Amino acid sequence: KNNSISEIWKKINQSKKILMSLHSGPDGDSFGSCTAMKYVLEKELKKVSTKYGEEKTMKVNESMQTMFQ
Repeated sequence: KNNSISEIWKKINQSKKILMSLHSGPDGDSFGSCTAMKYVLEKELKKVSTKYGEEKTMKVNESMQTMFQ
C-alpha cells in the first residue's frame, strides 16, 4: 500500500531533518525534481541533505554538484 500525499506531508512536517536520495548517475530530471523539493522543504525550515551515486564512481558535472552543498 502506498502512502497518500497527506500522510507523506504529515511525516515531513514532523521531521526536522530530511535526507533525499537520488539514483546513481542522476540526470537532469532527477536533479531538477530534487532541487525543487529541496527549495520547498527549506522554505518550511527543514534541514535538507542529499545523497547520490556511489562514492567511488560518482562523476557529476561540478556545477550541478554544487547545488547540493
